[in-house]
Amino acid sequence: YVSCLSRLGCATFAFGENYRFQLGLHNEPTLQGVPTPILGLEGHTVSKVATGASHTLFLTEYGRVFVAGSGFSGILGTGDLQDRPQPFLLESLAHTVIVDIAVGV
Repeated sequence: YVSCLSRLGCATFAFGENYRFQLGLHNEPTLQGVPTPILGLEGHTVSKVATGASHTLFLTEYGRVFVAGSGFSGILGTGDLQDRPQPFLLESLAHTVIVDIAVGV
């Protein structure tokens, strides 16, 4: 389970299971029991978060999408199968303003 909190103009916090790096808190701990700032999103205002069992999408106020989590089967959209333990900007969408995000089961 993953929980993320965001306050406009402030930091984004995450807590819950991090076994597949889906919290964006780097590698440790595998279970984060208290809200912890996601340092990889510092300087970005997150307007929406979508989470799945193994990955998370973060949408910024400017329509940029960051991903974190397990990269199996290309689920992160980064063009490879690498895990991303910290938020990673989807550069393939950098020239498009994304207005919504969702994660399926």
